[in-house]
Amino acid sequence: MLKYNFKFAIRSIIRNKLISSINIIGLSISLAACFIIYLYVFYETGYDRFHKDYKKIFRINAKRKIYDEIDPRTSYNLALELKSEFPEIENITRIRVLPASYVKKGNEFFEEKYIKCADKGIFDMLSLPFLKGNSKTALNDPNSVVLTQRMSVKYFNDDNPIGNVLTVKCKDTILYLNVTSTHKDF
Repeated sequence: MLKYNFKFAIRSIIRNKLISSINIIGLSISLAACFIIYLYVFYETGYDRFHKDYKKIFRINAKRKIYDEIDPRTSYNLALELKSEFPEIENITRIRVLPASYVKKGNEFFEEKYIKCADKGIFDMLSLPFLKGNSKTALNDPNSVVLTQRMSVKYFNDDNPIGNVLTVKCKDTILYLNVTSTHKDF
């Protein structure tokens, strides 16, 4: 029976070449579109799922009129206002991106595209695996810095970076930051 159906399908394709090729191309395009949509939905719903309470974490974006782009940047006081207006918010943190900066370690200079600054409560919200140091006390000091594993290797090779000082120059501001912890890259 299966052999008969297969022969019938081949004969039908050979007899109606134009219609068969249109059907095969249409089927191929629709399967490719479904696959692309599946990948997009899987990526969007799977983003940052490695955090412990990922269902409770939300990010606020702002659309900047000048550049017509969506940015994870909002007013500095928005976090404080949201926390005071909505008691449902358990925790809130602010993240700021510094523009191009230079990092000095000893006599070596490194150019960085950007450096992210955050409130000390960021590690209460995000569950990042720490390699060295403690996530609870990592940002207690205002002049402390947590490095990713990649940055730790870049600046200090395989040496222990904790307790070392990095000098960061961003525009006209110079910061002396004490390395307190490192966490795995994500």
